[in-house]
Amino acid sequence: MEGLQRGDPASVGGYQLLGRLGAGGMGQVFLGVSPGGRRVAVKLIHPVHAGTEHFRERFAREIEAARRVGGFHTAPVVDADPHAETPWMVTAYIDGPSLEEAIGRYGPLPPGQVRALGAGLAEGLTAIHAHGLVHRDLKPGNVIMANDGPRIIDFGIARAIGASTLTTAGSVVGTVAYMSPEQVRGDPVLPASDVFSLGSVLAFAATGRQPFGSDTAATVMFRIVSQPPDLAGLDDERLRSLIEACLAKPPGGRPEVRAILAALTGRGPLPAPVVPRTIPVADGRDAQTRTHQANPPATVPPVHARPAGRMPRRRTVMLIAAVAVLAVLGALVPILLTNSARTAAGHGPSTGSNLGRAIAARDFTVQLPTNAEANDLAFSPDSKLLAIGAENTGATYLWDVATDKQAAILKVRGSNSITSVAFSPDGKLLASANDDGRVFLWDVPAGTLVATLTSPSSGWADGVAFSPDGKLLAIGQGNRQVYVWSVATRRIAHTFSAASIINGVAFSPDGQFLAGAGATTFIWNVATGQRYAAFYDPRDQNDGNVAFSRDGKVLAVAGDGKTYLWNVASGNIIATLVTAIHQLVLAAYNLSVAFSPDGKLLATGDSFSHVYLWNVATGKVAGTITDPRQSGFWGVAFSPDGRLVAAANGNGTVWVRVASQLVGPGE
Repeated sequence: MEGLQRGDPASVGGYQLLGRLGAGGMGQVFLGVSPGGRRVAVKLIHPVHAGTEHFRERFAREIEAARRVGGFHTAPVVDADPHAETPWMVTAYIDGPSLEEAIGRYGPLPPGQVRALGAGLAEGLTAIHAHGLVHRDLKPGNVIMANDGPRIIDFGIARAIGASTLTTAGSVVGTVAYMSPEQVRGDPVLPASDVFSLGSVLAFAATGRQPFGSDTAATVMFRIVSQPPDLAGLDDERLRSLIEACLAKPPGGRPEVRAILAALTGRGPLPAPVVPRTIPVADGRDAQTRTHQANPPATVPPVHARPAGRMPRRRTVMLIAAVAVLAVLGALVPILLTNSARTAAGHGPSTGSNLGRAIAARDFTVQLPTNAEANDLAFSPDSKLLAIGAENTGATYLWDVATDKQAAILKVRGSNSITSVAFSPDGKLLASANDDGRVFLWDVPAGTLVATLTSPSSGWADGVAFSPDGKLLAIGQGNRQVYVWSVATRRIAHTFSAASIINGVAFSPDGQFLAGAGATTFIWNVATGQRYAAFYDPRDQNDGNVAFSRDGKVLAVAGDGKTYLWNVASGNIIATLVTAIHQLVLAAYNLSVAFSPDGKLLATGDSFSHVYLWNVATGKVAGTITDPRQSGFWGVAFSPDGRLVAAANGNGTVWVRVASQLVGPGE
């Protein structure tokens, strides 16, 4: 969203405007808020069109069409005044990017997600056609990827089936790349036209390309009328056959929307293809290079439901809901584990008994200076030192684990907040990421600064990790990039584009892969520099951190409210770890995640002041750490010798506990 610009109104029809969402041929769309506090989208006709009766009539028709369809297939109309000096319409705000934006960020969707997308769009078109309307402008930019399925928007050129058009004679209405042949020819437009556009949209989603190219309008129109679509790279035969059937040139050769919906949901036969299977390449368009990508779950593509980025450092507001819910639920809550095949209840010893036994086993607690908030922590490879990155003081504190005493304070003048810390494999270097984008490299034995790494573009540094051989240092940036630096030369060896703000990075144990967590979790092949996989949070939320299992086969991702275990090779979710609190409260976030050295335990820290130790084999909670002061755990780590688990709390406290005494018998 862009801020309001000079000349933009502060309010429209009693709705306060907050910023610009986008613009179209007819006018500008703003994000607004209703008098009762609900977010809305406010569409204003451009002043140049406001005095034209043709555009006023078209706008009034858009309002009427959107109102007629309603329901969950589109953005419901809340209010409108087509007769105002500057006509306006207010609809419910649908949070999420357009399909066009989603494909631009993450690339083509796997077949399962294309089918889910197609089912949602077919259901929406069924409702539109049932109300006697033809949309006539179905395109990726007019599909909003909401949490509960795609929404079709912009009824600006929709009209009743069989009605005469208000379009100027000789003009072509619609978006050229997604028009039907009858739209190009100026023939009558019936529901079959929307079916052709649906096929083009699904082809774009599956391949990342417009099926009839992106050349001049005249060239694209010629291909739409007389040439087969370019579906190179779409290897799923059933999906390809369905798209080809939708893209049949004669309207009568296309399946009805209800038949498409039935085929996509497995309740009907696959429509027979009409379009030839050969793909012409005489126009010189190169086939897109394909790289391996693990398949996310077969759902509508989960993409940003809210702006991506690290959650606010000021945690008070976020925790108000947590305090209220904890007061209701009490200290003991059932723990649930869900995976692809089952939902099983799990439980561990009570928090009080765990902490009581742990304290008797030489546990200790580190309290940072006043106003310092613990953001992240890491053990040295020999388990003798604990590094703690702090906010407000901008320092990295080194703690002697054996003596429970402060060993050193590492700080650079002007540093405000250390967001992430990591030791090199030999323990000689410590990397501390600062929120201004710099990463400091410290000589641990000497306690001196040896280098400052600064990214070539703006964006805070949030997430650092050394490769297993210590030769590379990966840095996640707020500018949607991951920079991989050569430790020896202090130069960037790789730059990976993440298309979202990165909150955490991790190398696989063999150093082959690098994972970065943000609105989507990406995995890159370090040697080739190519993206290997993209894992989409099924809840359409922002992921907090990542960790590879000991054998590198599993990637744990701390999502918002849930922790996902992904199979790196197949791209499937193995298990979803979630507590009862996280299921009930949307404000619950998982902030951090770490595997124990032997791979048997997984520690997750959340915004509700809990660290859960999960038994990876059973998916049950084996133990917990709880801070009664209700401040989130932003970092968790196991000592390399497996003896200790540490958790960095937002109130400046670091809890260090003997892991074996936190777990129940047999865990």
